[in-house]
Amino acid sequence: SFAIGAPDVAFTSAIVSGDFTLGHIDSTGEAYVVAGGSPTLISEWSPANLSQPFSPSFFKSVSVESEDGEKSGIAHEYPQGNQVEYLGGQCIIVPLTAYQELDENGLVINNFAGSDPFKECVSFTIA
Repeated sequence: SFAIGAPDVAFTSAIVSGDFTLGHIDSTGEAYVVAGGSPTLISEWSPANLSQPFSPSFFKSVSVESEDGEKSGIAHEYPQGNQVEYLGGQCIIVPLTAYQELDENGLVINNFAGSDPFKECVSFTIA
């Protein structure tokens, strides 16, 4: 669970994978909000009284420094209207659309283009 912080600054820690050493995340797809049990694209999510829809790029990856070199975390755009009021308690899924695999020395050995937004993703809850 993460609290929303300042815009364009990672509010998550460096993203890791259980299968391999994850390097920089070059791009992400449009985030999903899991509300009522089913994922909805954030730009299509429309809870009652939301003053302005979320942009498709509201959640995105940004560079963060870690002990292992440059990694990526998740940031957000500047919230518009009352958007931030609706994020608390929501489960968010951010698809990874382009990312790197590193070897034990931190060198890039593979570049991947994500194809399954529900398997190649980062998920978290907003506090």
